[in-house]
Amino acid sequence: EEGEGGFAVKDIYKPEMDCWRPTTDDVDRISFGKPAKKKMTGSRGVPHRLNEDERMLFDMARRKGFVEIGGSGWRKERRGAPLVNTYRNWCDAKAVPAVYLYKQREGIDEVLLDISPLRLPKLFLQLAKECAAAAPGGEVEALEDTELS
Repeated sequence: EEGEGGFAVKDIYKPEMDCWRPTTDDVDRISFGKPAKKKMTGSRGVPHRLNEDERMLFDMARRKGFVEIGGSGWRKERRGAPLVNTYRNWCDAKAVPAVYLYKQREGIDEVLLDISPLRLPKLFLQLAKECAAAAPGGEVEALEDTELS
């Protein structure tokens, strides 16, 4: 929510609301393997159906505002990361950044901030740099079609 730099993303950058977004109801529906009421929510090629353990983590994430993921979140038996996908969709529905805490066995955890649910592509680089500067050791890593200069 608020980093050491003293700002909260939601207070500075208002998300784009004049665009299509999934509903939280549809995100919940596809997380149980049910069809969405609105087309364009989810994708057959991207897993969203949560198992019992993922459901518990997803419910906690909605309350806490970030999701804790053991390792990469990849599930080999279903080839994908449904918890990551579902939480990203839920954040898109709520128009908030997605915050992931990847808990590693080695004790070095990683926090990832996905600002794409804000739907502000012209401001992504500026926002990413501000967020990275506010966090000790913060880095801007993956930007499509954008130079980091």
